Amino acid sequence: MRKKIDINKEWQFHKGDISFDEIAGCEWEDVTLPHTWNNLDGQDGGNDYYQGRAWYRKILSKELIPEGFDKDVLIRFGAASKRAEIYLDGELIGSHEGGFAAFTIRLTDKLGEGDAELLVMADNSKDLPIYPMQADFTFFGGLYRGVSLMCFDCSDHFKADEYGADAIFITSSPEGKVTLRTALDSGESKALVNVRVYEGTGADKKLVTKINDLLMKKNAGGLLEGNISVENAKLWDGVASPCLYTLEMDLGDGVEGPFSDRISATFGFRSFRVDIDEGFFLNGRSYPLHGVCRHQDREDMGWAITEKEHDEDMELIKEIGANTVRLAHYQQAPYFYDLCDKNGMVVWAEIPFISVYDPRKEADENLILQMKELIMQNYNHPSICFWGIANETGIGGESPEQYRMLRELNALSKELDPTRLTTMASFGGTKPDSPHFH
Repeated sequence: MRKKIDINKEWQFHKGDISFDEIAGCEWEDVTLPHTWNNLDGQDGGNDYYQGRAWYRKILSKELIPEGFDKDVLIRFGAASKRAEIYLDGELIGSHEGGFAAFTIRLTDKLGEGDAELLVMADNSKDLPIYPMQADFTFFGGLYRGVSLMCFDCSDHFKADEYGADAIFITSSPEGKVTLRTALDSGESKALVNVRVYEGTGADKKLVTKINDLLMKKNAGGLLEGNISVENAKLWDGVASPCLYTLEMDLGDGVEGPFSDRISATFGFRSFRVDIDEGFFLNGRSYPLHGVCRHQDREDMGWAITEKEHDEDMELIKEIGANTVRLAHYQQAPYFYDLCDKNGMVVWAEIPFISVYDPRKEADENLILQMKELIMQNYNHPSICFWGIANETGIGGESPEQYRMLRELNALSKELDPTRLTTMASFGGTKPDSPHFH
């Protein structure tokens, strides 16, 4: 149905800008992803690290694509900081602005019979209208998360580029009610799917609900929507009992298929609320939060860390007895959100609208994009209870345009996900009666 192929080895890297005429003759360094060019010069706090353009190169061999799985081929970048342009055999096939979210580009009609040259221009220049603009941490440049091909044996499948993610969005209630939303690449207004819900994840999961031929119909937001129920649902209950479920969905009618595609996601059942006097409540009981802020970097590695470093960070967080994490100040790796789910951490996830407001129209559009990507790419994580729309933007002053942007981000977050709270961190110099809070 679909195959995911990691292509993180055998890349080449050139630091600095080059023209297409110079590509064949310039010097290339062999690298493996994840990679950043600021792992050394960006870690001393001097703010004098290289910020500019650099290039990555990889030959996409025809043998990378399994036989029969060339009906639709997409490439997904885990992240490219801060801006990326993607070229295939010299043709610009896509771009992305924002250094923290995944993005997906279709290759199907661009691939020929032989090998293809993939070029990626990554740019972390200071003057780009892309957040963050100014902060007390390094904006590491590069392809610092993995890259993969997504290959399909038919053209009829679930969308794989909906906000850079697979189109599977799960809303659940503590009573076991589940609203499932998706989208098809064909844009059809209805579809029949088979759904299975398992308690647990991985090889040890146990089937608890199975529904064949569930009719999904397009809702007002343009996504296909359907409803199911899970009896006696166990709650995702923080560090003591972070119970997770796995939902699998097949596209096609009939019990045995054939099915044209399958996608899955983990999720949980839980409720939460915040009381101004009594604090945070999880599943109806008081649950005081004690935690840390976490950046995604490591000495001599910058942002180009692996699962090993993510695991080590989570173990350190657990060791001090924390039960909550603020993932500061930007969207972090999917693997770490998964770790938060598995370990029962309550998460505050935010975009890098930090320190200053840039009045350029392109910068406003970038904030909207990063907010959409953060929410839609991480929608299913039960650990996330708060969407952070900004951080200490009063440091760079206040303005009516900044207030307007904050209100717009808040409204967008509520529209995309009315089930979670929005929040922002304030600068100590921001007065309590500032429009920041209204």
